[in-house]
Amino acid sequence: MKRLEILIPWILLLTACAERKLEFKSSSDQPPDLKVLTKPLDELLQEHVESGRVDYPALERSPEPLHEYLASLQEIDPADLPTSDARLAFWINTYNAAILSRVLEGLDASSLISRGRLFKSDAVSVGGQALTPDEIEHQILRKQFEEPLIHFGLVCASKSCPPLRSEAYHADRVREQLADNLRAFLADESKNRLDAESHALYLSEIFDWFEDDFLAALERKGIPEDDRSVVRFLRPYAPSAWGDALDDPDLEVEHQDYDWSLNGPAPKSHD
Repeated sequence: MKRLEILIPWILLLTACAERKLEFKSSSDQPPDLKVLTKPLDELLQEHVESGRVDYPALERSPEPLHEYLASLQEIDPADLPTSDARLAFWINTYNAAILSRVLEGLDASSLISRGRLFKSDAVSVGGQALTPDEIEHQILRKQFEEPLIHFGLVCASKSCPPLRSEAYHADRVREQLADNLRAFLADESKNRLDAESHALYLSEIFDWFEDDFLAALERKGIPEDDRSVVRFLRPYAPSAWGDALDDPDLEVEHQDYDWSLNGPAPKSHD
């Protein structure tokens, strides 16, 4: 049994390396109305999420809005949405809803094996296409949108993740919502903190895992290669209390261990 437990994550990883061709089909000739589509998700987030903490037992007792939202995605071709920002909001909402549903099914990210099951198995159907959370994140969001702020909107049901908003993402302000997420994330000293006396900046591992995305964003802005760094990327979003510390040439960046435990009380499905 132990041998199987060791092999499972590697099997899932190798399976995920082979990208599937993703094809979506709409059941309607009319473009989807993102506001109408998103309403059930918006309502359940407002009711069951407070300061990033998800009340999973309450959501488990009243899962109908989540099921309604996920079922509606089966009829949608995201390409029919009118703008890039509408598609961006759509996919972030889809990822977060899929993760919520998987938690209610008994999964979480607390161990390597459970993370493999959570992220690399089919979790949602969009336009007739089954998708894993990893496919949404890496094959769709990261590749198609080149928006590094997505990493502060995608919530993997873990305490070290950026907090889940108490609202869905909307086309007319999704960029503003994501920027707000990063500012709040950096200001949370349990996740990111500056020690001015020791010239050390302790950052979430997210900034290590996705460093290439942040550097690529600076490159697209025309920042010279020798001036590109995660610290440079963070300057516009950093807490005012950090002052000029980010300009300190002796600043050392370290990454804090990630807490994969559940971002709220566990539902009964985890008993």
